Amino acid sequence: MKISHRIFLFSLLLILASCGGGKSLTQEKSSDKKGQLITNEKIRLQFDNAYLAAEKEKALGRNDKAIRLYQEAIEIFPGSAAAHYNLAELYMNEGRPDVALNEINLALMLDKSNVFYFELKSSICHALSKHMEAAKALEDAIHLIPGNPNPYFDAANEYIYAKDFKSALAVYDKMETRFGVGEDVARQKEQLYLRLGKPDKAVQEMKKLLSAAPGDARYEGMLAELYWNIGKKKEAVDLYKIILEKEPSNGYAHFGMAEYYRSENEKDAMLKELNEAFKDGRISSETKMNIVYTLLPLIDKDTSLKTPVFQLALTIVETHPEVAAPHALLGDLYMTDGKADKAITQYESAVDIDPASLEVWKQYCTLLLEADSMVRLNECADKALEYFPEQAILYYYKASAERQLKNPANVVSACNTGLGLFAPDEAINLQLYIMLADAQNELKHYEESDKAFDKALQIDHENVYVLNNYAYYLSLRKSRLEKAKTMSSKTLDLQPDDASFLDTYGWILFQMNRPEEAGKYIARALEQTPDSPDVLEHMGDVLHAQKRNEEALKYWKKALEKNPESTTLKQKIDGTYPF
Repeated sequence: MKISHRIFLFSLLLILASCGGGKSLTQEKSSDKKGQLITNEKIRLQFDNAYLAAEKEKALGRNDKAIRLYQEAIEIFPGSAAAHYNLAELYMNEGRPDVALNEINLALMLDKSNVFYFELKSSICHALSKHMEAAKALEDAIHLIPGNPNPYFDAANEYIYAKDFKSALAVYDKMETRFGVGEDVARQKEQLYLRLGKPDKAVQEMKKLLSAAPGDARYEGMLAELYWNIGKKKEAVDLYKIILEKEPSNGYAHFGMAEYYRSENEKDAMLKELNEAFKDGRISSETKMNIVYTLLPLIDKDTSLKTPVFQLALTIVETHPEVAAPHALLGDLYMTDGKADKAITQYESAVDIDPASLEVWKQYCTLLLEADSMVRLNECADKALEYFPEQAILYYYKASAERQLKNPANVVSACNTGLGLFAPDEAINLQLYIMLADAQNELKHYEESDKAFDKALQIDHENVYVLNNYAYYLSLRKSRLEKAKTMSSKTLDLQPDDASFLDTYGWILFQMNRPEEAGKYIARALEQTPDSPDVLEHMGDVLHAQKRNEEALKYWKKALEKNPESTTLKQKIDGTYPF
């Protein structure tokens, strides 16, 4: 058994709409096409020909022709209720309810025995916001089919749209008389009495429902919720306690008690009740997650809430392990708490259950990138791209993984695909161009690399990473050294003490046969990064160019200690390198 709980007050019409249902009328349309009798055989034949032709056109969906033929039939014999009805239906379908209303009224003047006529009139009047007329038409339908509950609900709805709540209650009273006490009608009457400012009457309706099913915990919960809504706190709490005595695991009753303790500012008791409520699998994971979301902003003001809120999120996952969203929520909490490993595990579970959330994939990939888990990132990006092949950011993750895994050709492929998409996010495109340029350079596709760098600079002309790498690659090739020097100089304007930028600028000067000037910048770089094998090697090269071979040898040897696999350094030390 489950009971209602007080979290949100649903609107009256929302509750009513859920109970109206579809039409399931037992009465068939009258086969008699005439509201009056045709005595003239010639007129009968003419009418039948026009009417049957209209029926054919209507069945084929050719409404304009059907309308013309029904009008022709009516000109032949104006007393046909069915012809007027069909015209009304067609006009309604064509979006002309005002004309349709005139036709259905003519049909009803001729024949008041067909329930379909009244129902069509109610639909037309509803479209015209003539809710009182719609309700009265449905009440006429009730007289024709008193055993069908649908017209009762629909008539009550129309009275509610017209804000005639007393008439709506009268319809529900008729319904109770016909069908007996039922939950749907009791809940509608409860809400109507509340709208009319008669809470005691609403209580009577809930008690009447409970009398029909004594001891039903769900109905007890509805009454407790009502008591709470109308300010009868003690009566509500007493009922919740009765329910929990019979069913200690009833999450809805625990929710009610949690609300009570919240109102009494008893935080610990409230959290305890919430945790018990969260263990009830009958309560949706969405409802529980919404509560966690309302509590999260409070943690900043009251840090003691952090542990219990985390526990609530964990309880949702334990109670609904097959639902993706709670895993993602817990992943978000772990991520904000700096527990990346646990967050990754939850995100992985979330996408395994439901791979349709791009945001979860992005969070998952971001954490794998930050954790330098490149094999898993590569696999994650590939899976995500199966579901979101048009998302440029996923190609960024793919390229990032392939880059770290030393697969430059795959980097090029991922970047080109990502850049070929419509991706207005320039930050993503910038990163794709940077990785593309680096990968193309590694593949010795220098022209393509330079083009990618140029594209990156079009997006961000002061990006020091792009300026530095582009300049350094040009210097290694001794290509366009003046351009390289200009770009490198700009990095120093922006960040004058960066060791990497100092080394690049010095190396460019060295390639321009200016070793003395080069040495000054490389020496400054060495002050900041004395263990960098690249800077040590560059300093050795600068000294060698100045014929200071013993000093050069010292720096090369230091560089080799830091990078013992370097063949180039070994050649420079043993004198076999072709300078």
